Amino acid sequence: DIMAVSKYNSKFVSSLSTTLQLVLEFPSTSNVSFKPVTLDSMRLLEFKLVRAYHALPPALYSQAHSHLLRMVSSLMLDGPTTSLLPKLLHSDDVSLGPWGIGLDGVEEALLEAFEPVGLDASVVWTAKSEFASFATIKATNVRVVDVSVQLFAVLFVAQSDKNRLQLLTHVNQCIKDATTNTTRASMQTNAMCSMFLITKQLSRSRTPVGKGEVLTAIQKFIHPFIADADTALRRASCEALGMLCRSEGDSVTNNLVRSIAELVKKPAKDVMPSARAGAAFTLACIQRYVGGMMSQTHLPSTVSTLHVLAQDTSSNLTAMWAMHALTITIQCSGLNFSSFATPTLMLVSSLLLTDTYVAGSHPTAYSHLGRVVNAIVGALGPELEPVSPTMHKCNAVCGELEAHSHPLVRYEAIAFKQRLIMFAPRVVQPQAIYPFLVSQLKSPYITLRGAAVTCLRQLVQTKPESCAGMIKLATILFDMLDHEHDTQLHQEIQHLITTLLDMSAGTTPSVWLRVCKSVVTASKHQDLEEDEALTSKPLAQPAKNMSDKVNVTDEDEDEEENDGGRSSGMAGTKAERNIEISYRGYTKVFAMDCVRRVISVCKSTPVAAHFDLSLARQASGLDTLVLRLHELVGMAFNAGTSVTDSLRPIGVWTLKDIVEAFAPCQDPDYEGHGLLELYQAQITSALRPAFAPDAQPQLTAVACEVLVTYVDNSFMVHTPTVLQKIMALLISPLANLRQMSYPSYSEKMVTLVQLALLGALARLYAAGNAPGHSENVTKIIPLLQSSLPLLRANWMAALRDYAMVNAQPAVPVELYKVTFHSRSTAREIGDYYADAFPLILRAASSLVGTPAWYQGRSGSSHRDDGEEQHSNDEEDKGSSTTDDTDTSLSETAPEDDFYVLLGLSLRALTNQSVPDRVSLCIHSCSYLLHSDYLTPHKFPHEECRELVTVLSKLTMHDEVAVRSATASVFLRLVSNVSRDYFSEDTDTTPSSPQSSSSSSPSLSSSNSSITQPSTRMRDMLLHDIVTVCVAPLHQYLHTGPHQVGQTAAYTTTHASTEVTDMIAIALTSLAKLSALLPPPLRARYESTLLFTCLRATELAHGSFAPVLSYALIGLTAWARAPSASTTASPSSDVSHDLLAEHETTLHGAVLTVLKTFDFSKMMTGVDPFSKDSSQPLIAALAALVTSFQNTTGDITDDDIHDRVIGELSNALIGQSGKVRATAAQTVRMIVQAGATHQPETHSYQLAMKYLREMGPALALGLVSFQDYDAHESPLAQPEQRELTEDDVSFAGEAVKVLVLANALASEEHKLASLQVLIPSLVCMLRPATPAPSPIHAQLHTTAIQIILHLATNSPVGFRSIMPTLPPSYKSLLESSLRQALLAQQQAQQQAQSATQAKETAQQRTTDFDAPKPAPLKLDFSKYG
Repeated sequence: DIMAVSKYNSKFVSSLSTTLQLVLEFPSTSNVSFKPVTLDSMRLLEFKLVRAYHALPPALYSQAHSHLLRMVSSLMLDGPTTSLLPKLLHSDDVSLGPWGIGLDGVEEALLEAFEPVGLDASVVWTAKSEFASFATIKATNVRVVDVSVQLFAVLFVAQSDKNRLQLLTHVNQCIKDATTNTTRASMQTNAMCSMFLITKQLSRSRTPVGKGEVLTAIQKFIHPFIADADTALRRASCEALGMLCRSEGDSVTNNLVRSIAELVKKPAKDVMPSARAGAAFTLACIQRYVGGMMSQTHLPSTVSTLHVLAQDTSSNLTAMWAMHALTITIQCSGLNFSSFATPTLMLVSSLLLTDTYVAGSHPTAYSHLGRVVNAIVGALGPELEPVSPTMHKCNAVCGELEAHSHPLVRYEAIAFKQRLIMFAPRVVQPQAIYPFLVSQLKSPYITLRGAAVTCLRQLVQTKPESCAGMIKLATILFDMLDHEHDTQLHQEIQHLITTLLDMSAGTTPSVWLRVCKSVVTASKHQDLEEDEALTSKPLAQPAKNMSDKVNVTDEDEDEEENDGGRSSGMAGTKAERNIEISYRGYTKVFAMDCVRRVISVCKSTPVAAHFDLSLARQASGLDTLVLRLHELVGMAFNAGTSVTDSLRPIGVWTLKDIVEAFAPCQDPDYEGHGLLELYQAQITSALRPAFAPDAQPQLTAVACEVLVTYVDNSFMVHTPTVLQKIMALLISPLANLRQMSYPSYSEKMVTLVQLALLGALARLYAAGNAPGHSENVTKIIPLLQSSLPLLRANWMAALRDYAMVNAQPAVPVELYKVTFHSRSTAREIGDYYADAFPLILRAASSLVGTPAWYQGRSGSSHRDDGEEQHSNDEEDKGSSTTDDTDTSLSETAPEDDFYVLLGLSLRALTNQSVPDRVSLCIHSCSYLLHSDYLTPHKFPHEECRELVTVLSKLTMHDEVAVRSATASVFLRLVSNVSRDYFSEDTDTTPSSPQSSSSSSPSLSSSNSSITQPSTRMRDMLLHDIVTVCVAPLHQYLHTGPHQVGQTAAYTTTHASTEVTDMIAIALTSLAKLSALLPPPLRARYESTLLFTCLRATELAHGSFAPVLSYALIGLTAWARAPSASTTASPSSDVSHDLLAEHETTLHGAVLTVLKTFDFSKMMTGVDPFSKDSSQPLIAALAALVTSFQNTTGDITDDDIHDRVIGELSNALIGQSGKVRATAAQTVRMIVQAGATHQPETHSYQLAMKYLREMGPALALGLVSFQDYDAHESPLAQPEQRELTEDDVSFAGEAVKVLVLANALASEEHKLASLQVLIPSLVCMLRPATPAPSPIHAQLHTTAIQIILHLATNSPVGFRSIMPTLPPSYKSLLESSLRQALLAQQQAQQQAQSATQAKETAQQRTTDFDAPKPAPLKLDFSKYG
């Protein structure tokens, strides 16, 4: 690469050399007259040639230095005056002149901008900073001189001392030989500018000039200009000398300081004022460029010299330059100037008392005095004391500056206060600073207004306690914001308002709402004194509604009405009371932003009463936000329905903030109802116009998100009617979603609305499939069912568009037909797709394998009869919309969509920078692992291994939630994959996309063509799956529980929740693998996995105690697999030996846990990976009871089972319905496991033991469902006890155990068993009136079915028990049996009627379809 660049540079320099020879042969313009066009072309060529050489390193064209120096020196000395000098001089010295400041500078730039630029078209399109401003566009000959000066400086530094001396001599001689003063002045300026660049380059590189002759020549050239009458040359020479001192060292510095001291000692009348001024500024430049530390030895002499020059009353020029130099010296010296602070302040005070300053005719001199004082404050900083003489003198000077009328002087007064706030906050007194700063907000000068706003913001940030008296300032600031034109000042005002709000809104939210409301509604100003009273005394009660006069106008009308009073800046009349004003649209938008910020600030404060009405009413002296909820909703509603277009989106966003903040707030007056239910009508009414056809697209997009937030809220319960109306707003545009258009807006706005609608519906549907969703989402899911096929088609179209825009090269994109955007907007809608992509991906993935996934597709076998009948009914309508919809539903095949979802999920998972998006994509992968597609021919091993590889990287993610979700995906993979997936007989290669898309979407894989691939890919896939499943176990279990936090960099809390869940998922995955793998493959991993499960049981204590159940599941599954006893491979024998070796360890660990651990705690846990939350514990106890019952040794079965029976008994009498149901199910499984053995076996006897011990407890649990007295009529006690689904589960399990006990009982004990069972079942019955609840009805149905079964199978025992029942039991049972038998008879009659109707219909069809007699064929031709 270096050789290629060198070769390229050599060719480039060669071409430049040719052009240089051409330019050098140009005839002189003094001898030949050219046309203006020709002359301008020559200058343009010279300009570009010199600029090209200036862009290259001088070493590349060293052979052309002599020719270039001759050319650029001629151009520099013979051309016009350069324009570089204003850019080169230090910007802090602009007050010295000669260029104008403020408006004067703008006028000068405008005049220079209209100079002709010649034929150079580059000034029109170039993006370089030198052409960024209109003031930098110069004529061609001026630009030629500028680049010539720059190149001359570069070439001068690259020359030898001899050549440097010759160049200096040539330049001096040319200046002397100048014929006119104008030419000489131009030459001097250009040469001085070149010397400035030379000294600047040398000072940056810290390179000395060279021999003494060259240095002397440079000094002789620069030094005379110190006394020049031209201010620009004087400043340039002083700065050049300062940079020369930096590069040359102490010798030059000492000589220069000495010469200046001798100059100052001369009488003022003998020295020109410009020379004395230049001498003062030179001393300052030495301090600036040499540095305060390096020039510390010259600081006393410098300060004394500047003091003398500052007192020169004969020349204002000398005094001002000396004061400016003194300011620079103070800034560069820092704390080293502390010993000179007092004399300097005394000097400033004495100067203020002179006749010159008292007269007030020199505002610039006053401003210089203020800068000196400000520099002292900045240098001393924290060293200033509030009552020190230095601080007293500073305040006195500042007082004089405040009283001055000139804006520059007042600006320095504001700067003084700003420096006090920044560097000496201890001495700041807000009550003394605040009035002056507020008064400057009404100044006609933008500089003062901007400085005052900035200073106020710093004051508020430094002294938060000063906010108490600044609330009325907000109204003034809103008025300023409405009138100011400067963009930077706009931002500063907004920063100040938000800073005030952040500091005070937490304690006075009502005042801020009142201020913002006055702006949004354009109402009259409130009495500022009333606002001050509100801030000084907190509100005890909510304020009454303001009866403001609303003056709502259009934005353009507002601008026209308010343009008249803006020429002089802020008008002072706006702050008066009771003056009606109308704000601009953007001011109202910012006011609504402030309302949103008030809510955010109140949420961040520790005051809970802001969002709790009960606490707010108890806190009588506290101003809380919840008491102003009606104002909040009203403001958001008015803004959301405003006639001002820009105000509607922010009003809808405010509604979203209100819903999120106040949704948990309950109404204490109406228990069980949310406080926002009172404002349901306002919220829905504000959102409804956003979905109108003529609504703004931005408003519709915002309303979609707000609507979803409003619905998907677990604290608010909406009625079905309200939900139907809300969902109609989102679902109704789906029919014509692809034909949506906004003619008045950009095409990307259509994409914005389309993706917003699809994203909102995707979020709702995904929330409905997620665990723990709100009740509202449960009601909404049925409303979405009919639209799911259309949603699926649109979701997939959006995902395909996203894939083509973000993941495909240009050629396929050009061939692809986009759906939701156009080619012209493809680069502008990336953010829209990025926001909606994760939600749409998750929702579309959740449809895989469901009826909606296949509905509407051509050749789909998942279309049910109801859908077919519905389609037949609608077939005759034949609308164009229906045709388009049917086409969109069948435009892709299910397999194609599946691979699109899979590819997008894997691509998104490779970018792990956004944890939330990664989690959503992981859930999408989990949905994609549906059993319909986890078959060898639909999901080949190669693709599955790619998925496993991507997910394995996520197991090392920093977020533990991501790692846990990844483990869940692997559990779903091994749970849903087909049993023959890892079998050698059914491995397949991936089918081609053509065959996949053309084949029928049938789920059966028996008809697919199967080929025999290499088993190497299958083995690698299996190895990857097992490695990922075992990885968290090795990481946590093999290091011990006490090291989990250190190993994974998590705390103990994480180790007891997310980490425990992750280990449980891994152990469950291992248990699934035991039944999934074929024997040869299972034997290969048996030893490692058995050891992992055993290790889990040993460490099942402390925070890892819940892992015991999962470890027992895995251990039992692997130990009981057929390959453990039938496989003849050596690894099988190793597994048996390993199991025998750890048998004692296992029982010891189990016994330890049983003696120390409370199983009821495990029963209350929720398993997020299974529909049955109690399955882990049940399986663990079943394994404990049935797997190790025949072992011998020190541990006996009675020790274990007695402990289990005791824990289960405690659980059955507990208060938790979930615990009771889990315990009953555990007993049922244990009894069922033992009942399958012979009566003489130990397992059968163990089951009988559990029946004897647990049967009475289960019967008593059923009796507890009785909510009436057995000796009274149940009809007299209509109240029913509250039951839950857990109670139903318990009843079902208990009944199963008691029925099983009756079946296992001997003939002599069956009657006794029925005497317990039948009364227990009667306790579950309920009378027909009053109507029982759904849960009671479910219990009643279960009990009556079992009673009928017992009465049929054991009639003798049933008849003998009936007389022994209490009268109320007997009457309830008889009435229930009659009702059940009557219901059976009615059902049989209805079934018979339906059968007869069906037979009749079939007979009619047969008669109708019977062959008709052939028509007669008569020939009437003969009658013709």
